[in-house]
Order: sequence, then C-alpha cells, then structure tokens
Amino acid sequence: MSTSNLTMLTDLYEMTMMQGYFKSGVQETVVFDAFYRSNPSGGGYAICAGLDQIIDYIQNLRFSEEDISYLRSLHIFDEDFLSYLKDFSFSGDIYAIPEGSIISQTPEAGTSVGAGSQVSFVVSLGKKEILYRMEDYIIEEPQGSEMVISANISLADANGKEIARWDGVPISSFPYKISTNKDITTSTGTISIEWVLDDGDSHTQDESVQFVQK
Repeated sequence: MSTSNLTMLTDLYEMTMMQGYFKSGVQETVVFDAFYRSNPSGGGYAICAGLDQIIDYIQNLRFSEEDISYLRSLHIFDEDFLSYLKDFSFSGDIYAIPEGSIISQTPEAGTSVGAGSQVSFVVSLGKKEILYRMEDYIIEEPQGSEMVISANISLADANGKEIARWDGVPISSFPYKISTNKDITTSTGTISIEWVLDDGDSHTQDESVQFVQK
C-alpha cells in the first residue's frame, strides 16, 4: 500500500476540539466509537473492510511543516499547540471487528481509547466524504437514427442510485451534451439511454462513465 499524508483530510472543528483538549490539560482516557447508520444500497448487512487502510493511516499520522504553517496562518491556534503537533503520534488503543465480518448498523465497527486530544482527531478519519463531479458527456446520435424520434436518458452512480434524468430529448438535438452539478459519491456510474422509435417500440443502451474528484 502506498503511503499518503491524509492528516489534513478532516474538518476544522476537529482541530479546534483537539486544541481544546490540549489546552485543558486533562489527561483522562476517553473512548470514541465509530459506527454507521444504515447498510449500503438498502441491504440487510455490510462487510467490515478497510482495516489495513486505517492502520496505515494511523501509523503514518504526522503533521508536516506545510500542515502546521497552514494552521498557523488561520490565526486560531496557539504556538504551544502547534509545537505539540510537530511531534504528534497516536499512542492509544483501537479495537475493531475482524476484517471480512458481516455486520449491521447497530454495533460499533470500531472503538478508539486514549488521550482526548488524540482520539477525538483519529476518529475523524472517514467523516470526510470524498465527492465527485461529472464533466460534460457527449452522447452521439445512434445508428439507424431514421427510426428514432427521441431519447430518455438516466445517469446513475455505481450503486444504481439515479443522479439525474433527461426525458423526451428529440433526435434533432444529438449529439447531445449532458451535465449535472450534483455531488456524486462514487467514482464511476452508468448512463442509460432509452431510444424511442417511431413505431412506438424502444431499445436501451448503457454506457459507463468516469467521474472526477472534486
């Protein structure tokens, strides 16, 4: 697995809360649970996966000079806290459901135990949802278009959830450009095109589409 610095992939309030723990001087152990509210795609269960990525993240959790310089530029963090971040490393404990286990949304998927300033930050991993956008996509006029009068077009993400829809697009509009400014949560998706024929019949073709990270 390649090592990436994901330390700053978090929300600002996580950093201000971390400073609050640090400035309070409280050394007591705290416990944070990680869980999710619903199974993906409306299913009855989920598979616990990704422990290797979490372990890699925590082992390489460091604040670079660039990270600290950026935080300093916000003028909301004290110098003693920024100095603490220079040598930051996680020293708590993590308990997790074994990789590959079948789970529901009820039990905790993982528990972090340790100093408040550390645990509160570590559990922010995964809260930051990666979003994608769709670049302009051109649909060409189909072969045998003399029989086509219009098209119904549907854009869905990799989970089959419809993102956008264009109904009754006349054949005279092709090549046809589709686009949407909606946030998308998967990196790939499918464009389904229902070609409506002049005899009342129709046929459908699917095209794969790649989305771009925001």
